[in-house]
Amino acid sequence: MVEASPTAEENKDAAQMADEKKNEGNTALKAGQIDDAIKLYTEAIDLQKSEGMFTNRAMAYIKQRKYKEAIFDCEQALYLNP
Repeated sequence: MVEASPTAEENKDAAQMADEKKNEGNTALKAGQIDDAIKLYTEAIDLQKSEGMFTNRAMAYIKQRKYKEAIFDCEQALYLNP
């Protein structure tokens, strides 16, 4: 069975939802809720991968001293925007 490609409207909805999750993650990170921020950034990435989503999550990982995870996210960001 072949799955249909997402429509432009579905892509727009996913991008908007991802941006909302990213903004919620930013708020959580500023409040010191690092675990919540990582969860929200991950949800944003699952909706739409972008350089900014990965670098934001990398910053949260660095605050937790999870350097391997931070490096991985930085590599993903570089892959998306060399």
